[in-house]
Amino acid sequence: MLSAASQLFSKRGIDAVSFAEIAEKAGVSTASLYAQFRSKAGLLEALTHSILLGPSYETAAKQAERLDDPEEALRLTAAMACGIYQREHAEMGLIRGAAAYSPSLKKLEAGLEKIRRDLQEERARLIYRSNPALAELGLEKVRDVIWLYTSRDLYRMLVLERGWTSEEYERWLAGALIRTLLNKEPEMSFQAYLDNIKEKTGHTPEEFKKLAKKAGILKPDLKATEFIGWLARDFGLGRGHAMALWAVFKGEGWVAAPKK
Repeated sequence: MLSAASQLFSKRGIDAVSFAEIAEKAGVSTASLYAQFRSKAGLLEALTHSILLGPSYETAAKQAERLDDPEEALRLTAAMACGIYQREHAEMGLIRGAAAYSPSLKKLEAGLEKIRRDLQEERARLIYRSNPALAELGLEKVRDVIWLYTSRDLYRMLVLERGWTSEEYERWLAGALIRTLLNKEPEMSFQAYLDNIKEKTGHTPEEFKKLAKKAGILKPDLKATEFIGWLARDFGLGRGHAMALWAVFKGEGWVAAPKK
């Protein structure tokens, strides 16, 4: 039934589709559809919730409940926001295009924004407790900051209009939240180092292997100091980035691990 509604809404818009048409498309009686959703607005709400707040969101939300590290909580908040908007764009993009000015959609979106803010409350409390400097701002405004940074509009402007990748958006969002609310520079994860290297140089670890071979330095007994120096000279990479690549080279067996 939700799939049938989604197809019709995407083609004709929300307000132009009748309850009876959805029932016919789904192969059920109008009475059965009404018994489950009560109205077209109720069906639209169920459809939207299944897309935005479905199983993948629930899994992440349960993970968030167990976190006691504020930086990890903000990273997960960024990942959850990115996941929501990716699903929304993929599965509701056509509906939004066909029903951009629908009063039903506008009303539903306002309700979803309240739900989104409410679902962030426990993470906001964790952040608030972890940073005494936030006392001046107050808990409610901390919640507002998280709600603002994770808004649909920021995703739309950066990803859909400016062409950022979802990975770039998520990484930026996590860093912005951490800097703003924890007053610290975010610690880079191993994958973040590799992603950053790709952005800086345009090369993956596999491509660096080929480049190292071409440069004549790739050999089983290659030392970390020689590798780091090469990356600094030829690519302008610092020690942290170089050590991330070194870890890949060792892990893949491209260079010999040191003997114990």
